[in-house]
Amino acid sequence: RNKQRKLRYSSNQLRYAVVYIALTVIVMLFLNFYCSWTSQQLFYRSKHTAMMDKILHVSATLGEQEVLNADTARSAMETLGNLKTARLVVTDDTGRMLYDSAGEYSRYCLFPEVVQALRGNDVITIDYHDGAMISRAAAPILSYNSLSGCAYILEYDADQGQLIHKLQRSILTVTAILALVVTLFSILS
Repeated sequence: RNKQRKLRYSSNQLRYAVVYIALTVIVMLFLNFYCSWTSQQLFYRSKHTAMMDKILHVSATLGEQEVLNADTARSAMETLGNLKTARLVVTDDTGRMLYDSAGEYSRYCLFPEVVQALRGNDVITIDYHDGAMISRAAAPILSYNSLSGCAYILEYDADQGQLIHKLQRSILTVTAILALVVTLFSILS
């Protein structure tokens, strides 16, 4: 009879431990995803602000030109110096390329961001792909309150992408260790 009570007590204790472990794992997974998502959003906001500042500066510099053509675009880009971008494109109001830092001149530049900028919108897209952040921004070039073209920049940031990846991995590792510790304490108690 005493043995039966001990088994029943052990069985109840085991049920409570399993419920406690399950709830702890659920809470930890939620916190893991929430922390990863929040940190990624902070990186995105930071990159968004930096890209917006950069593209508006380029657009304003180009808007100061009396006439926007290939020569004035090139000279304006030289005065700006190194913007640390993977690519910088300047178009006229029809989307015809006037300047391309990559040297890949084609007749027209029809990137989605450029098309939106030629409609008068400031556009930024940021993607996290294969451990790197790929950011694209475009802004209309306004001269005397009239659309005279568009500026487009592309940045490829592997360092920031790796930082996001490492942070997510660290949060997952800490969560797994805490879940293991909670499980061991629950079973051994």
